[in-house]
Amino acid sequence: MRDETHAATRKFPSKKQTRGSLSTNSTSMGTPSQSIGTVDLATMLTDGGGGSFGTVTLTGPQTIYDSTMGDAGTGAQAFTKVPTFLPDSKSIVFEETHSSAQAADGYNNMLPDYVDGTNYVDGALAMLQPTTGGGYVRVTLVNANAGTVASYETRNYEPKPLPVAVGGYYWVVFASFRNDAYPTLATPKKLWVTAISPAATPGTDASHPPFTLVNQAVIAPQQSQRAYWALAPCQGTGNGCQTDNDCCNGSCLPQSQADAGSALACGTPNTGCVANGSRCTAGQNQQCCNASQGVQCIGTLNGYGTCDAPGVAQ
Repeated sequence: MRDETHAATRKFPSKKQTRGSLSTNSTSMGTPSQSIGTVDLATMLTDGGGGSFGTVTLTGPQTIYDSTMGDAGTGAQAFTKVPTFLPDSKSIVFEETHSSAQAADGYNNMLPDYVDGTNYVDGALAMLQPTTGGGYVRVTLVNANAGTVASYETRNYEPKPLPVAVGGYYWVVFASFRNDAYPTLATPKKLWVTAISPAATPGTDASHPPFTLVNQAVIAPQQSQRAYWALAPCQGTGNGCQTDNDCCNGSCLPQSQADAGSALACGTPNTGCVANGSRCTAGQNQQCCNASQGVQCIGTLNGYGTCDAPGVAQ
């Protein structure tokens, strides 16, 4: 049996809690349930030949945010939940809860919204934005949290980002107890989507007003929560595609160089720079043809991004 080896290294956000994989015996690891850290994940994975599946190594754990510290702002003393990287693998979205009602239930304040089946804890979306000095600044996602009434600002839970940037924005789906234009339940729990501007200045709200997804919570048992985005398997060279994110390598291009209207297929561009909407190497803005006009290589999925103008914060 052929034995393939694949190597990868990536940094992941982690929760500091007593039942987690990281020790909380040291105060340098952050306050349990109220801090967020990162850990480097290195993998050497095989296809299982000889009964071995390779190794996974976790190194370099560090705390990047603690709500009990002085820089927490309006997030002071909040319980931090479900932290997840945005496509840049640097910025992090997460949920904050100030209610301590779950402490008595033995859940260490870590359930996103549940208390006793009737009452639900508060929840608000926040973001950690990287700064030029190598640190992070916490920002409340005001636009994403806000609704038609003030109480909706604390009824938002479990943010999950789309793994790729689309249209110059990052996209985050989350669950929320808020009413929309559909006259259904008094307190429906539905999935909503907000856009995040990659170009937002650290310390400013990068989110936009959210929109809901239709055909949800028509009756009480149909509450929605904990959404996950799923990307289709990537396509190899010569296979049909719609966007560059469909292709494992290269770009989604017209099959005929002489006919721009021909069917699209995954291929390799024959120009010296990467056009808007085409694939680039993560972090290499200079690969984009229009880099001088502010176009950037946005995203880091599998080491690639997309040349696009970053969406502007409101």
